[in-house]
Amino acid sequence: VLDNTGKVSIAEKKLYCPGTIIQVVQTEVTTASDVNSGALTADTDYTLMSRTITPTASSSKVLIMATLYTEISNSQYDGLFGKLMRDSTQICLGDAAGSRNRASFMFPNASVANRPVETTIHYLDSPSTTSEITYAVKVRDESGTGASVFFNRGSVDTDNDAQYRLASTLICMEVAG
Repeated sequence: VLDNTGKVSIAEKKLYCPGTIIQVVQTEVTTASDVNSGALTADTDYTLMSRTITPTASSSKVLIMATLYTEISNSQYDGLFGKLMRDSTQICLGDAAGSRNRASFMFPNASVANRPVETTIHYLDSPSTTSEITYAVKVRDESGTGASVFFNRGSVDTDNDAQYRLASTLICMEVAG
């Protein structure tokens, strides 16, 4: 709308220019936690973090960007997979091939104790809805051996200045379609 002074005003959420960011929501997880081997098995998904967003148009896409800090209890462990979820549906997953695991990402192994590693995830989703959506980052032990996973901290957590706490983030950005 052009007013009598020559200024342009736009009604809230009414301008859609493909590729522009309409809204941004973020979750920052600063809590340090661990999932022990009793809780993390092949039949269990453990949610590390989640965030809801309500798209303003069904043609919108949602850019998901997550940064996680984790450490696995065994540096030789190779079966810890991550899942990116839209509500109850796994998204961004590898092709089906025989009995191979289909994951969104894999957590890297750290060969040095008490050194969490950074995992980043970027994915542009097309949810085709204007209903509220919950995006979540989950971890799963596909081998079933039950690893311990430390989130936002190292496996050694003594109270001294050689140890640290980290913050993981999940950002969801609605992109006009």
